[in-house]
Amino acid sequence: LKAGARYSSEKRDVTSYQATAIPPAAAPVPSAVGYPWVREKDWDNFSPQLGVEFRPRDGLMTYFTWAKGFKSGTAVIGEAGKEFVDPEKVTSYEAGLKSRLLDNRLQLNLAAFYHEVEDAQFQFTFPLATPPNFTTQMRNAAQIEAKGVELEVAWRLTRDFTVDASVAWLDSTFTSFLAPNPLNAAGYTSTDPTTALLEDLSGNRTRMSPEWSYNVHPVYAFPFASGASLTLGANLVYKGKQYHSEFNDDRMASDAYTMVDANLLYTSPSQRMTLNLW
Repeated sequence: LKAGARYSSEKRDVTSYQATAIPPAAAPVPSAVGYPWVREKDWDNFSPQLGVEFRPRDGLMTYFTWAKGFKSGTAVIGEAGKEFVDPEKVTSYEAGLKSRLLDNRLQLNLAAFYHEVEDAQFQFTFPLATPPNFTTQMRNAAQIEAKGVELEVAWRLTRDFTVDASVAWLDSTFTSFLAPNPLNAAGYTSTDPTTALLEDLSGNRTRMSPEWSYNVHPVYAFPFASGASLTLGANLVYKGKQYHSEFNDDRMASDAYTMVDANLLYTSPSQRMTLNLW
């Protein structure tokens, strides 16, 4: 059985000054009325972790872990009453196994996880109808749900031939998220961020989270009687489609791709020199 906890106490403060000059001056006089003003905020967080590991025999371990965590709150530059962004909190569940099989020639790891994120911090870009035509604000804006499965294999088939491989499936989506879209022309009708056109992004995938990804990495070594060796390696990587923004706009996305590379490595008999061709 495993258990642990972390307690955090944080304090942030922000001081705001305003100075105006008409016409513009090199050193305007700070405003005397209402400025400077100071805002401060405290946060406390308790993040526990509980887990269990079970080893039914040598070379095999199963486990389950439940944990909570957080990303610090912060002070931001913004309008009065919105000087702070609260902490982002996550609850995580993970179960899996780690194993060594076939006289330690095969390593196999399997993990399944589920995450819930509350009050996710996002930088908003609000389109405006008047110059400068946009403004930005950091806000606690979204709830996220993610689940996935990962499999890793390392197999030494012979003394000279090994294969490493992994495959992952990920479903990471917003369960609640209203946000202004700077790529939507219809949003440039408001002059106030509080009345901005918001899109419902519930069900959209989170940034940079392909549904499928995998890689295969075989390596074959040719040893020589002199003590030198020649090693041939290759690597194949696949990533599914990824969105670079929470709006899941194809104009800001990467299509699925496969990348293959290989190398030929020569090691001298003394092991003091290598030559690698990629």
